Amino acid sequence: RVIEVCDRLGNREIAALALSNQAVIRQGQGDLEAATELFEESLAIHVEVLGEIHPNIAELYLNIAGVYVRQQRLDDAIHLYAKALQIRRKELGEDHPYTKKCAMLFLKYKLDKAAAINEKGLALAKAGGDYPGALELFREALDIYIEMGRKVHPDAASVYENVAGVYISVDMLEDAVGASADALKIYRRKLGEDHEV
Repeated sequence: RVIEVCDRLGNREIAALALSNQAVIRQGQGDLEAATELFEESLAIHVEVLGEIHPNIAELYLNIAGVYVRQQRLDDAIHLYAKALQIRRKELGEDHPYTKKCAMLFLKYKLDKAAAINEKGLALAKAGGDYPGALELFREALDIYIEMGRKVHPDAASVYENVAGVYISVDMLEDAVGASADALKIYRRKLGEDHEV
């Protein structure tokens, strides 16, 4: 009703804010589908009124991404976190606390995605013996770790260990040794020579 009145009075931005407020309420009630629809409707109006690059648009992307995370729509959430981060960097600068928080969320969910892909590859290899499929997933996880600056990180080392396990299962022992050596280099570099791996 409030939205209809705002529309009739020609104040689209107030209508968009009302939609966002309703979306927050629905999200709090656990009605994620309704929250998504309301946030997306609000976003469409905000973009029409404010344009694509505006702090309010970034905030809506973050709100929608939060709903997507709760809906297990991680790819969609990551896409919106990236869009919000791009706007915040442009509008607020790299060192602004809101930009840093947005960057942290983007990184977190990208890394969560990589971990999930790694686990899926491991399950594929263990359960069905789909070794080519598992290797493809491991490569995808490694690509994300590399993209996010985690090439030399224990998470990446764990993926190399899984790759080595697949290579052992298919008797590609030289490749298994190479992947194990990659994992060991990372562990030693990050955890120290004396750390038990």
